[in-house]
Parts: sequence; C-alpha cells; structure tokens
Amino acid sequence: MQKKISWIIMLLTLQMGYAQFERLEQATNNQELISLFDQEVKMFATIVATFQNTSFPSSKKPTEPFTLNFNKEAYQQLVKNETELNPSFFTFIKEDKVAISLLKDPNIKTFNFKIDADMYPTKVIYFDGETEVVTDSTRFDRFDIFYPTQQKMVDKIEVAYHFNTPQKIDSLVIPLQKNKTITSPIGFVKVISDAPEAVTLQTDINPNVFINIQGADAADKRYAWGFKGQSNDTYQNQEKKLNKVIKSANRISKKAEKKMHLPFHDFKAYFFKQLKKTEKKLAKSNKQSDLNYITLAFGTTPLQNIIAYYPTEYYKANTTKTLNNSNFEFLITNNDNQYSVYDSETNLLLTLPKNYDPVQNYFYKNNRTYYYLDLMQKKLIPQNYSQVNELNNKLSLVWSDNDLLVVNETNTPILKANDYIQDTSFKTTVLFTDKNQYIACEQMEELTELTDIEITQYLNKGYYKAEKNGKIGVLDACGQIVIPFEYDNVIEFNEIANLFPSDLVFGVKQNDKWGYVNAKNEVVIPFEYDEANTSFSYGIAVVGLNNEDGSPTSSGLINLENKRLTPFQNSGYSASTSNGKRTYGLNYKQYDHLGNEVKQ
Repeated sequence: MQKKISWIIMLLTLQMGYAQFERLEQATNNQELISLFDQEVKMFATIVATFQNTSFPSSKKPTEPFTLNFNKEAYQQLVKNETELNPSFFTFIKEDKVAISLLKDPNIKTFNFKIDADMYPTKVIYFDGETEVVTDSTRFDRFDIFYPTQQKMVDKIEVAYHFNTPQKIDSLVIPLQKNKTITSPIGFVKVISDAPEAVTLQTDINPNVFINIQGADAADKRYAWGFKGQSNDTYQNQEKKLNKVIKSANRISKKAEKKMHLPFHDFKAYFFKQLKKTEKKLAKSNKQSDLNYITLAFGTTPLQNIIAYYPTEYYKANTTKTLNNSNFEFLITNNDNQYSVYDSETNLLLTLPKNYDPVQNYFYKNNRTYYYLDLMQKKLIPQNYSQVNELNNKLSLVWSDNDLLVVNETNTPILKANDYIQDTSFKTTVLFTDKNQYIACEQMEELTELTDIEITQYLNKGYYKAEKNGKIGVLDACGQIVIPFEYDNVIEFNEIANLFPSDLVFGVKQNDKWGYVNAKNEVVIPFEYDEANTSFSYGIAVVGLNNEDGSPTSSGLINLENKRLTPFQNSGYSASTSNGKRTYGLNYKQYDHLGNEVKQ
C-alpha cells in the first residue's frame, strides 16, 4: 500500500527551512539551545512519521459521470449577493510599511467565507483626501495583504471584482498505462504510476484547471478519488526530502555537541551559522520543477482510464466596489506580542511593553489589569477596572467598583448604566439607565439617546425590536428607525445563518397575519401567512398556514418571490445551520440551504 505524504508539511519545509525554530532565541546557555533544537526536530519527525504511516483509502467510491450544471440566472444572483455584501478593511504597520487586510461582512458567519471572484485594488483614497490609482494587478483576497505606496492612513479603497465561472467543459481521457503520454490543446499528461491505489500523473497543466477528475473501469463505471494531492514533485521524492531535512537537523545537533566548550555567545553564533548554511543547501537541492504532479487514490478498483474535466468557456462578470476602513485615528501593530501605536501619519506614538493587548484604542490589558493610554504623557496608566468593553473608537464601557460606566477618549465618565446589550460583530450596544436608553455604534462617536422609544429585543444582525405607543418597529445598529412603528410583532434574524443583502427582509405581523417587508417598509411577501417561522437566508424561509380542519399549522418553504417550494402538509419542521448555511427538515424530507430536496 502506498503511503500518504502531507503536502502541507512539504511546502512548509521548503519555504521556511529552519526558520520555524524561532524558540531557539529564548535559550540562555549552550545545553538549553541544543535541547530546544532537539525538541523541535523530534516534534517535526513525529509529525512526518504520522503522515508517512497513513495509508491511502482502499475502498472504492462509485459516482456518476461528471456534468456541469451551469445556471446563468443562479450565477447572476450569486454575483448580485456577493457584490452587495459590505466587507471592510483595517490598516496596520508591517515591516515599517502601511499594510491593508480585508475583513468579511459580519452578516456572513462562515469564518473562511470567500467571495467567488478575483479581487484587485484599483484606487486608494487617503484620509487627507489624496487619491492614488493602483497600476499593478495584485490580487487581493481575505488572506492577502496589500501595500499602498503612501505611508499614511487610508480612508477607502476601490476594489474590482472579476467573476469567472465555467459554463462549458471538455475532458481528457487518459489511458491508465505507465509512461503513457497524451497531448491536448491545454498541455500534456503522462502516467507516472498506474496503480489505482495511488495514480500519479505528470503534467505541464496547472492542476487547478481541472474541475473534476474521475476514474473509469472497462465498463466506463465511474469512481471518485478518496485522496488527492498535487505538488511540484512525486510523493516518493517528497518523502526523501522530508527525511533529508530530519537527517540534516540531526547532523547539526551532533556537530554542535563538539563545540559545547565555547562561550554561549560564540556557541550561539556558530549554531545559527550552521542552521543558515544547511538551510541554504537544502533550498538549493529543493528547487521547484516546472512540471506538476497529481496523485489520486481510487482504492483497489481496477481502472482503465482517468477522465479529467476542464473548462472551455467561461461566464464572466466584472464590477467595482468601495470598501471602508474599520479602524480610525490610530494604527496599532503587533510584533512578537509587542504592540506599537502610530498616528494617522504613521508617526510612532508609543511602543508598549510585551504582552499588553489592546481592548480599545485607549485601553490595554496585561494579565488582569487594565491600562489607559494617555497620549499626552505617552504612557499607560493602570486603572481600577474589572472589565473594559469597546463601544466604538472613542467610547468604552468599563466596570469600576460595581458601577457600569461609559468613558470617553480622555477616560472621563459620561454615563452610568444599569445594564446593556452588545453585539461586537456589528459594533452596536444598547445601554439602559433608570430612565432612558442609549445606543453606541461604530459610525457615531457620541451616544444616541432614545426618546419615546423602548428597545425590547435584539433581533441579531445589527437590528433591534422597539416599541412606541403599543406598536412595533425596527431600529438599526445606531438607533435609526428602519421599519416604522405600525406592526404587532417582528421575528429575529438567525444569528449564525448567512444573511445576504437580498435576504434583508423583516418578518412582521399585522392584523393577525404575517408577511415580510424590506428596509424601505415595502411589502415583499404579502400578509397571508399564519406564522413566520424563520428569517430569510439564501432567499429561503419557513412559514406556516393554518389548516382548515383546525389541526396544527402546517409549515413549508417559500422564496423571495413567494413561490412555495414544498407542500404545506405537516406542522413540524426542523432547521440547522452549519458554516452559515441553513438546512431544513419538512414533511419527512430534507432540503438544502437553497431549498433543493436532498435525496437520502
């Protein structure tokens, strides 16, 4: 049985060399330095051995021949949904340069949610009003960093979205014979290993071009792979390189033991010189090939062909969007657990001691003590606070001697509260006093006092249920009226389900019937339902209708066009959410987040 190699470990090894041994800097003597190094090498060898001893899956996975189900209307809706989202960015200092990194829209709960488009910054707008056109075509994704040319605070950036999805495909039929080579309009593919347990293909085609790869037996029955790996080398060579790294590390340790008599300063210099020398040698021997290798495990099923599908025609859509900066006034950057604070012109204001973590622009925490950053004195002043919460860039909520206080940027109390509701994702907080309610949000530096309005519930996603003169309305994160006070009730949004802009409709009750209205208070779903069970997500919601025979209300799925997607037969329904996508159980059937029936 072939052994499975971790491609991630290989990439880290080749890219980082021995840079991963940063703990060595903490050593204070010769023996400690060698001991720390040996610990790191042993841990690395254990991880490598674990993956080397993991077998490829042996069971076959039958599947249907791949077909591309491109739906232009559905894809256009995806483009609309994603371009209407509101990601933002934050600025920081990295390697003495202003850097920008993206933040996802808080309405999207999935941590690794990725816009289905390539994004490119096209214009930078600085706080002082100066603009800069970006001339290079650097791709910008959530995990990328973009560096503007000017070393000062950025207010906004314009980003181009390039959507690109296959709408027609073709396939390569690769006979599974060792050393068999086929050529095609997109490149060549050569079979290096023809064992179905671990088929290895060599190609000059980017592996990401293939949108699906299947195995086919003599009867053209199709099988899905149980494991897939791709790199610039075969897994056998990768195994050799991993072991070479471990052997080289052990040699460094043995050589260093012969130099134990040296003073620590000289010993450390010698040790790191050997590390650099070995790293350079390994990097030279690990030069990447121009070819790609794809390894696929199909179990023990005898195969005749490999079928690789690739696009021949794409549907494209381009648009632009302006993103806002989420941090103001200061740039706070972290270097090895040590924060530094810069002003908007990137002048260094203060470097904090290590392990002082920011809570808000003006407050930091070390162990259990909170500190106020006094910019006039350029120092941290300890505070007798048991907790500090950020309200916005100017205001903080602090607990002081059992009092709940709002303090401003000068650490001056401006309000004493009894209780609060806070959603840090949407940066909104409601504060309750004996007589009044106040809202703090990111967009407004001062507190907003609510008059003649009482907030009764947080609806999630940055909205509040409020009451006035016995009627229900909806307020936004800053206390502005979104839905006027003319309804009898409103349902909350699902906290963990993704909410695209088109889903932003409010389930409201009027005259004993439920319907849905948008943020302009326009009716989207008529007031014809007896229950509004859920908010919308991906254009789908659960509603209920009373049965004529008086039995419990029957539930069903509808879309934003009020089309009934399921029968209304049984009263019960279930809904669960994973990675922001809500699935449903209705009438003894399961439905996905788009309302499609899932075959059991």
